[in-house]
Amino acid sequence: PGLGYGGYCLPKDISAMSFMSKKNKIKNGMINSTNKINKLIFQHQVKKIIKSFKRNEKIGILGVSFKPGSDDIRSSKSVDIINYLIKKGYKKIYSFDPIVKTSRLGKLSKRIKHSNFLKKDYQMKYVLCTAWKEYISFLKSEKNLDYIDLRYQIWMNLATYTTSEYFPIFLTFYDSIKNNDNFRLHVLCLDNNVEKLLIKNKINCKSISIEELEKFSKTIKDKKYNNISEKIGVYRLAYADFLLK
Repeated sequence: PGLGYGGYCLPKDISAMSFMSKKNKIKNGMINSTNKINKLIFQHQVKKIIKSFKRNEKIGILGVSFKPGSDDIRSSKSVDIINYLIKKGYKKIYSFDPIVKTSRLGKLSKRIKHSNFLKKDYQMKYVLCTAWKEYISFLKSEKNLDYIDLRYQIWMNLATYTTSEYFPIFLTFYDSIKNNDNFRLHVLCLDNNVEKLLIKNKINCKSISIEELEKFSKTIKDKKYNNISEKIGVYRLAYADFLLK
């Protein structure tokens, strides 16, 4: 969660289902929303890096594979981030991955420095992109490092601060189905404790109620939905728009 999904299978399967549903004129709001939200999440996260770290600083990308335990970098969000930073003028990019070899990076290896071995560098700004256990332990053990956790692994204990009415926002949108119409998204609210921890961890989320969201995106309340999944997908997109405004 947090950075969006990558890899070879899931993006391919989601795109295939979206194509087939359109071809057969089947309405499938959840699948289409999944694709859109995955792109919006990535845009939101890279903006955090640009806002937090300067172009002349050393940027350490922790994890290059699309998931821990794999050396597969196809459709990897880590690679997407590296390419994005290069386009934005970042010159000092370092990538680390326990098993991805430099040779797998192809032409990208000529524009960055890659290593299988992570070394502590207080001048480097770290970005956790793949949730390798050793990288999570590394960031947890070093209090003076400057980093951004795009996989939300360092502060997962935020969940202990929540109540039945409030949930932390991980940008993957946890749903709570409730009330007579079987629909309610409590994820659009944050209590004060969670909000303080988000700020402390440089997570630029905003709290908003269902009612406020419906005022922000005026068409979502009166729109006719075929099912609950479609409604959730539309509200998710409206919330993503709210975050990115």
